Amino acid sequence: MNAIGSVLLDTSVVVDYLRSKDQNLIGKMEAVNELYLPLIALGELLYGGYKAHDKERTLADVRKFLSACTILFPDETTADFMGR
Repeated sequence: MNAIGSVLLDTSVVVDYLRSKDQNLIGKMEAVNELYLPLIALGELLYGGYKAHDKERTLADVRKFLSACTILFPDETTADFMGR
């Protein structure tokens, strides 16, 4: 699969990816050159991880996924990027 540019992620997309057995979604995510995750979405993912039945595994999955992401700290530039 050809690589695609950058993607700004939403919490629900990351959750779907982490839970997914859908090879199509997995392939699309792995074909992206740059993954961006807003700080707010990171907070939501960690909140879910701490509330999960298998907290240790879920938090480990989130942290592993984060190694491939650039965290966006909210400011006016972030809002403009998200708006586009």
